[in-house]
Amino acid sequence: MDSKWKRVYTKLLTDPITAYQTSGQTMKAWCKEHDLTVHQLKYWLYK
Repeated sequence: MDSKWKRVYTKLLTDPITAYQTSGQTMKAWCKEHDLTVHQLKYWLYK
């Protein structure tokens, strides 16, 4: 993977994770607010 695209990909994955972790909300509440499923968030967290 080209390093530019790798940086973009990494940023796309880390921004939602950081936003969730700093929100102080439960997974369910955060996902509902951001139109994601808990499964999607868990996938990003454990990737």
